[in-house]
Amino acid sequence: MSGLEKILEQINKEATDTANETINSANSEAEKILKKAEEDAEAKRTEIAAQSKLDVASTAKQIQSVAAQMEKKKILVAKQGIIDGILDSTLDYLENLDTAEYFAIIDKMIEKYAGTDAGIIQFNEKDLARIPEGTINLAKQKNLTLSKDTVDISGGFILGYGNIDENCSFDGLLLAKRESLQDKIGQILFS
Repeated sequence: MSGLEKILEQINKEATDTANETINSANSEAEKILKKAEEDAEAKRTEIAAQSKLDVASTAKQIQSVAAQMEKKKILVAKQGIIDGILDSTLDYLENLDTAEYFAIIDKMIEKYAGTDAGIIQFNEKDLARIPEGTINLAKQKNLTLSKDTVDISGGFILGYGNIDENCSFDGLLLAKRESLQDKIGQILFS
């Protein structure tokens, strides 16, 4: 082997050794980078999983809260329906009393709502046709003239004083006192 061949062989060996060292170093660096990437990916996966658990828990609480609110609303609507039913039943009851009982209530209402000035009292067609003499006399005592004109109300009466009408119909009185009646009925039923 000649000197040139030995030099070339030495250069080739050194080049191969340097290349192998570079490859080994690159492989080692690649393994470190890959290991770091795997560790980062695992940390990110753990973080995402933890955040997902928190998100799921938060969403579950929101859903439970909405469901509870919807349940309360349904209960409130049902209670309101019961109260409205009672008020409607009360109107039906009053309108369907026999004549004596009905006008006993009307007489109490005249005593309560009639003013001292001269006025007019108006009834619906049904009540005007069946009004007892005692109610007519009470109206006269209260300075009220019985109108032959009827009004479109379900029961009760309308008092007229000049240009001012006072609605003493059952519907009108119930409407005026509806809120306080609802509260009282609610307390009785749901306390």
